[in-house]
Amino acid sequence: MRPMTPVLLVAVIFLAGCGCEKESLSKRAGKGLGDGISDFVSGVGESVDENLIVELNGSEEMGELGFEATTSKLILLSENAEKVVTVYLVSKKEFSGALLAKAMNEKGREIGRSRVEVEFGADDAKYVDFTFPKQMDRALVEKYQIGLAK
Repeated sequence: MRPMTPVLLVAVIFLAGCGCEKESLSKRAGKGLGDGISDFVSGVGESVDENLIVELNGSEEMGELGFEATTSKLILLSENAEKVVTVYLVSKKEFSGALLAKAMNEKGREIGRSRVEVEFGADDAKYVDFTFPKQMDRALVEKYQIGLAK
């Protein structure tokens, strides 16, 4: 049998005599690992929520019609799927027609668009899904602009 190396011997003595309660080393290690993973997962969840908020720039005509966007999110299906932006719109007036959402990059250039037919009553609100093509790189989108389709 080989003699123990000094480093291994010190590690064994430290672990054996750590003075911990009746909890085994494997249980303590498991708890530490579990805590670390749950902290990581909750941190990922928080950053994902912040990153999925979509900035909207409504057009003046939308404001004149009584529209207000209160919240929006990017729905992640998969990298190869269409990109869906869902927006909660509040309408003070009746409206029936098409809305157009444009995805804009940091230079203000359009890199994608989505057209949706909607119908709102007076003092109405609903979620509206704008579907963008799968080829659009969502990492390049700086903001979304919503207006009336012409």
